[in-house]
Amino acid sequence: GLAQGGTIMGTVTDAATGAGIYRVTVQAYDASGSEVASGLTTEAGVYTLIGLPTGTYYLRTSPADYSFVAEGYIHELYRDKPCPHGACTVTTGTGVSVTAGATTSGLDFELAWGGSVAGVVTDAATNRPVDIVVRAYDASGTFVASTFTRGARYEVDGLATGTYFVRTDGGSSGYL
Repeated sequence: GLAQGGTIMGTVTDAATGAGIYRVTVQAYDASGSEVASGLTTEAGVYTLIGLPTGTYYLRTSPADYSFVAEGYIHELYRDKPCPHGACTVTTGTGVSVTAGATTSGLDFELAWGGSVAGVVTDAATNRPVDIVVRAYDASGTFVASTFTRGARYEVDGLATGTYFVRTDGGSSGYL
């Protein structure tokens, strides 16, 4: 027969208000850094990951697709290690022991609201809005996040305090 896997449960809340955050993705990774499970938080911020074999796992939060509220938070690895926009090595977080057939609960995250970098991109000759990718890098030059302009405007949310550099990526648009 089939053996029952282990379960991880916890809550993702706003660090300032204590309210649950809806539609945050919580992912579990094994020791090699491979994703093995993921789930979304409920309206109360509760998440459950099921079917895990006995072992040690590393947890990370990230915004779910089309979850504009969750995008503004500084996402992190379990035990308060910032991982904005997934720009970190997941196995540097605190490992969580799971036993098949048992539930490991209380694996909670408190996310702080982050800052943002915003601006406009226009054609230098015509001043018309340009639809283009904008990429953000931290002070060490490590890629952090990207976004598309909407009209001429772009905004990269969920950034920890620090210095960031942004650049456009023209791709096949013909822009430099």
